[in-house]
Amino acid sequence: ERLAAVDALTGLATRRVLDEAAKSAISGAVSHEGTSLILLDVDEFKSVNDRYGHPGGDEVLVQLADYLVRSARRDDVVSRLGGDEMAVLMPGCSSASLQRRAEQIVAYVGTYPFVLHSGEEIRVSVSVGLANVPADAVDLQGLYVRADQALYEAKRSGRNRVGMLADGTPQPPVE
Repeated sequence: ERLAAVDALTGLATRRVLDEAAKSAISGAVSHEGTSLILLDVDEFKSVNDRYGHPGGDEVLVQLADYLVRSARRDDVVSRLGGDEMAVLMPGCSSASLQRRAEQIVAYVGTYPFVLHSGEEIRVSVSVGLANVPADAVDLQGLYVRADQALYEAKRSGRNRVGMLADGTPQPPVE
């Protein structure tokens, strides 16, 4: 049961735990501000693995996970979705607060010296996608779709940034 709930490398919650927390937060209407989701992944992560090996890439993921947990609010759920993709679920978080938090993550990661076991310091950046129920979506699947679309918009726009969808039309529930 623990293996299904906790990512072995980073100690973060798994996608299954994130999904359950998100369903609960969305259906429970924690606050009028809604439930927000940050999706992020490390830019050009393959090049980190290629240059420093998978152990070096793993060290970056562990340190990034540690930062996300340390900077999370008490009710936030930080999850590793797979590979270098992570998520932060933020119940009771408005779109404006979500934007500020995402910008803090991008700025911090971009200036943080990730230290490898060899003692070498490397810099990485992250691209981030955001979404909020009810501002951008009406259900869990829509929340993921909108955040994922925003993440890829950040990547298309040059990486090392926060992506948000401009139209503001909530993603309808998927039948």
